[in-house]
Amino acid sequence: MDKKYVAIGVTDNHNYAPFAPIVARYWRDRIEYTPIMCLVGNWETPQGKLVIDELNQAEFATLAFAIPEGEFPGIKSASISQGIRQHVASSTFFDDQDLLIPSDADLIPLKKEFYYQHKDPITLYYANAHEGEENSHVPACHQSMRVGTWRQVMGYKAGDNSISALCQSMKNLGMQEFINARIADPKQWENEWYFMQRYSSRRIFASGLSLHRINREGRPPVDRLDRAYWPATYNANEFTDCHAIRPIWTSTNWPRFRLVIEQTMPDIVNWADKFILAYQKAMGRDK
Repeated sequence: MDKKYVAIGVTDNHNYAPFAPIVARYWRDRIEYTPIMCLVGNWETPQGKLVIDELNQAEFATLAFAIPEGEFPGIKSASISQGIRQHVASSTFFDDQDLLIPSDADLIPLKKEFYYQHKDPITLYYANAHEGEENSHVPACHQSMRVGTWRQVMGYKAGDNSISALCQSMKNLGMQEFINARIADPKQWENEWYFMQRYSSRRIFASGLSLHRINREGRPPVDRLDRAYWPATYNANEFTDCHAIRPIWTSTNWPRFRLVIEQTMPDIVNWADKFILAYQKAMGRDK
């Protein structure tokens, strides 16, 4: 039986960190993919330690990543967490035939059958996300390939260091120019934010491998429960996924997001309530 993995990038930022033990449960228990939690940032804070403890208690695989000191000065943790997901396939933990897709901490998978449409060698979920760029730019969530294909497409080998492979990709892309541009003018953030999505897309389309495209209607897709158009009432079971409101730990947002869990994974509601309460206390405030 093929093993299915999802590489989830998450930073210590309070907008994303508390999603980690929640989204991991969705992937493992509802979708039946094994989550690999790719952690970036400082997790030694009270709230960071709480998240790590929750992940460890639930026996989720966690990997911590940091760029070597002096390389890519000014890089954001978010950039590392986004880029590392396309490079963890270098680990010898995986077999060539294992299926691996990247995902975000705040993107909650809801409909299991959606994630079982993979066709070799490459499947692109939501392939039409970027209008006019359908043949050059596809979302990192979720570019679906077997580990051996990831290694072929991204240009690294089994046993290569994942951070070293990421650094090489960023050098190939000219990442430091994007970082410097954003530092000089914070409005120039887009190239840095989309760097690995565009880079991996470019390598996918240049690979010459056949693509299985799965299109979705709308931007954001109409079958996504999305924070941009969060309804007052909803049935989360009718949606494919959820791009969640954030931060979820506040007294304003938690009741709004909690309904997703109540409707789709009611068995973990009590645990989730206790975890969010503990996270609020660890933050020392509720805003």
